Amino acid sequence: MRSFRPALVSLTGVAGLMLVLGCDSGDGIPTTPPLAPAEPRDILPHLRYLIGRKDYKHVVIIAPVEEAIVAPSARWFHQQAMQLGIDLTPEEIKGLDIQPIADRLNNLPSAPAENYDLSMARKAFNAGLYRLLKGFDAEDWKDMRVVSVEQNRANIRIMDVVLGLAGQPKLKLALIRKGDNTWGISNIQYLSGLTKKAAPKK
Repeated sequence: MRSFRPALVSLTGVAGLMLVLGCDSGDGIPTTPPLAPAEPRDILPHLRYLIGRKDYKHVVIIAPVEEAIVAPSARWFHQQAMQLGIDLTPEEIKGLDIQPIADRLNNLPSAPAENYDLSMARKAFNAGLYRLLKGFDAEDWKDMRVVSVEQNRANIRIMDVVLGLAGQPKLKLALIRKGDNTWGISNIQYLSGLTKKAAPKK
């Protein structure tokens, strides 16, 4: 009798790959949330899903939890987004659950303070991460590719991931290893300005 074992193994491998990357609807954007990134380059499907599907709660999966990172990076994210002209819509503000601090996003403190505790700083961080990433629309994210992955020279816990379009670097992400050995984004840097196409409408 012929054995079908190799075929079963092959199908299992395919199923595992689909779970890691998330199912694709055919438009290049995952329809289900990808699993937490086990390697730095695994961050890209998360960004495609986040912007393409507007699943605001998914930000938590790719955000760090360390207090020393949250508040300073939240401030930096929103200031950079303001300079780039990227704003959040009322729908996004509600979805990200930041209504109480929505009018302060462009002038946040660099550490928890009165009327701005760590819980609020985490929400501001998540909102800032989303706000910066939406500078490129869903179509751009479908075409975005990992250009390079390198060890950060100043911090051995951080890996620098450069993303680009058509071979041109666009974003540099600093990814930090979390306590569960997955990776979260601690910093985002635009390597080029927004094009008119990519600039989101208010």
